[in-house]
Amino acid sequence: MLGLLIQQPDTVSGVASRLRETFPTGSWSRSIAHNGVPSLEKQGFVRPVEQGSEGSPNRYEATSAGADAFREWLRASLEVPLALLDALQLKLGLAGDEDLPYLAVAVREQEEVSARQSEAAQLRLNQARRRQPPLRTGQSAMMIYEVAVWSQARSRLQRLRKALEGEDDAVPPGGGNG
Repeated sequence: MLGLLIQQPDTVSGVASRLRETFPTGSWSRSIAHNGVPSLEKQGFVRPVEQGSEGSPNRYEATSAGADAFREWLRASLEVPLALLDALQLKLGLAGDEDLPYLAVAVREQEEVSARQSEAAQLRLNQARRRQPPLRTGQSAMMIYEVAVWSQARSRLQRLRKALEGEDDAVPPGGGNG
C-alpha cells in the first residue's frame, strides 16, 4: 500500500482498488486498505493531503519517512527463503497409502488452477505490453515473474500427480529442479 501511495496520492478505496488491479492473484481481504492506510498514517509513513468533505474520503500521500522506509524495505535482501514447507508438503508427509488417490485428485485440481492462472497472467502481460504508456521495467518484470511462477507450479504439480499415480517417469533425472 505504501508503494502505491508513493506512486500517486489516493483514497483508501482507491488504494484497495489499485492493490487488486496491480496484484490480481493476491488474496486481499476487503478491509486490507481500510486497516492498512490508517496504520501507515499512525507510523508517520503517510498523511492526508486532502481532507474529504462529509461523506467524501480523504486522499493520502506518502511522507518522506514513508518513502525512506519503503526504499529500505525494497532494497533489502530477502530475510527468509521462499516457503519450503507448504500445506501440500505437510499432507504428503503425513498421508497414508490409502490417502494418496485423494491427494492425487487434489493435486490435479491445483494443477488445473495453476494452468488457468498462468494463462490469465500471460494474457494480462500481453495486454499490458500493448497499452500506452508502456509498462515500467519493474511492472513488466513482476508480470513475467507471475507467468513463470504459475507455469512452474503447474509443471511441479504435474510431476507430483504422476508420482502419486505411480508413473515411473514422474521425476526426471537429477530430481527435476524446475
